[in-house]
Amino acid sequence: MAIATIVRSTTTINDGFGAYNDTATGVLVEHGSDGTHAVVTATSVAVATITGVTTLTASGNLDIGSYDFRAATLTADGLTSGRVAFATTNGRLTDDADFVFATDTLTVTKIASFILMGKLTAGVVEIEGSNFDINGGTVDGITSLTAAGNLDIGSYELKAQTFESDVTTGTAPLTIASTTVVPNLNVDQVDGFDFSQGVSIGNVPAFLVAPASNQLNFATASDVTVVWGTEIYDIGGNFASNAFTAPVTGKYLLQACVHFQNIDTAGGLYQVQIATSNRVYRFKMTPTQFAADVADWSASACVVADMDTSDIAEIRVAQQGGTAQADISTDSWFSGVLVG
Repeated sequence: MAIATIVRSTTTINDGFGAYNDTATGVLVEHGSDGTHAVVTATSVAVATITGVTTLTASGNLDIGSYDFRAATLTADGLTSGRVAFATTNGRLTDDADFVFATDTLTVTKIASFILMGKLTAGVVEIEGSNFDINGGTVDGITSLTAAGNLDIGSYELKAQTFESDVTTGTAPLTIASTTVVPNLNVDQVDGFDFSQGVSIGNVPAFLVAPASNQLNFATASDVTVVWGTEIYDIGGNFASNAFTAPVTGKYLLQACVHFQNIDTAGGLYQVQIATSNRVYRFKMTPTQFAADVADWSASACVVADMDTSDIAEIRVAQQGGTAQADISTDSWFSGVLVG
């Protein structure tokens, strides 16, 4: 045992040890001849090297300041076996039931944000820092997923309630290799054709109507709307009150055949008009060429008209002068269909 300086202390000296009092300094100094046992109770040990200690029991906290404390093993009575120790306030060691280690397995209940520099492997699932690769398993509870490259899920399905593309105009947002028909596909446009109200190929707006009865003695010197009381078909339900209402913007083929009866040769000029919200298409005839009033005469009209959403199209007739004696027969008809 090296010499120690003990200030204001009591000493217990066992066999083989001796002590003497330095009369110059008044300090008690102990020494041992065999170094086997010594118990020193001291208020302050200024400098000491103690070897061969088999048991050290403290009755208070030990503070070794900025020095190292080394041992082959360290047993902390306040820690629980199997848990991983970590430092808390002022460097105090503690543990938690959510952070345990057994054999070769580290179990942590929650892991906060971190940077993965190597690779994590769990069965067939591999996650690597620079090459994130999940080869199996289920990932749940994702609230946001941002990709830095293309995603390829191979021959598997990708399902979602909605799909949204933020690519700018000029780049196709969706590329499909298959030519198989997609059932129940509702779109606003197909090849540039506008179907914004849910109209689909095979269900294009179309109608055909006819009068329910003869329209007698229509007025002269004014435009008279033809009354269509019978709908033969009305795909899309866009015909009502003697007019067709365009459900979408596009080009519509409109055709009409008005069968006149009792035409007055003194009427001067007769017109059949396809009147739309954008413009009026007029088809004219002059009955003055006939020697007498005409019992039956059919006049046809046809146009591919440009119509905007909610525009209307109707058929009108006009007689310039003469007597209001002409009728519109039930042999008349009016039809239309969206063509582009």
